[in-house]
Amino acid sequence: MDKAATDLDAQLSAALFVPSAIAWLALLAGLVLRARARSTTGPARHVDLPRRISRRLVLAVPLVAVAGWALQAQLLPATALLLVVVPVSCLVAATPGRLDAVLGAQGVARGFEARRFEDLEEWRLTGDHLRWKLHGEWTSSPCPSAEHAEWRSLLEARCGAAESRFRD
Repeated sequence: MDKAATDLDAQLSAALFVPSAIAWLALLAGLVLRARARSTTGPARHVDLPRRISRRLVLAVPLVAVAGWALQAQLLPATALLLVVVPVSCLVAATPGRLDAVLGAQGVARGFEARRFEDLEEWRLTGDHLRWKLHGEWTSSPCPSAEHAEWRSLLEARCGAAESRFRD
């Protein structure tokens, strides 16, 4: 490679430093939030991950296509491009969707938001769900109706006063 090409590669690598740093920091923050949510909910008993595969495909396919095109056209050095593509791909794979719901042994989660049972604003068991308030809005986690008696006794022991008076 001549000096001009080497200089251009160095400039492009430097230009990708900021997006790369942001991607790595976002990945780190996402993993910390995910670990915190898991420690809040405890071991997952029931999980609902709607559209997980399609969400990941919608986010990952364009990323991989653009990266492949940039490598094929030799627009960017492979190393610099990988420093952005790898953390973004991991971020897409590791972060929950906003509709992902978990019912754990110690609490519930929706997306990155997690609450211990003791911290629920309000709750009720209905259908195949444990419905609970998150920032004043009702949301839910999966809870098979066959297990309602078990969950009701646990919830009444931990946060019985927060049971909703509303009945379906």
